[in-house]
Amino acid sequence: MVEIHHLSEEEQLQLIRESCRLSEVMTSLFDADKMNVAALGNVVRQLHVHHIARFTDDPAWPQPIWGKLPAKEYEPEDFAERVKRLQNALVGEGFRVL
Repeated sequence: MVEIHHLSEEEQLQLIRESCRLSEVMTSLFDADKMNVAALGNVVRQLHVHHIARFTDDPAWPQPIWGKLPAKEYEPEDFAERVKRLQNALVGEGFRVL
């Protein structure tokens, strides 16, 4: 898939439901001031949707996160902890860990 409109109507609705649920969970878990959800795809062609928790005190606020500052990777332990928190919050709602 390349664009959301290439999905069937049922798939579009499922994407919106899942996106909304993920946004709710991320806002709650990370105490986000704003959720940025976008289907930007100029670098890679496949359909993908970004969910980014934003904070009014982040260095790029209120500008987009891309291109403002150099990318900074999470420490492996911090990344694993965030993924685990998200998995634990989502499991049992039609979400399963692969």
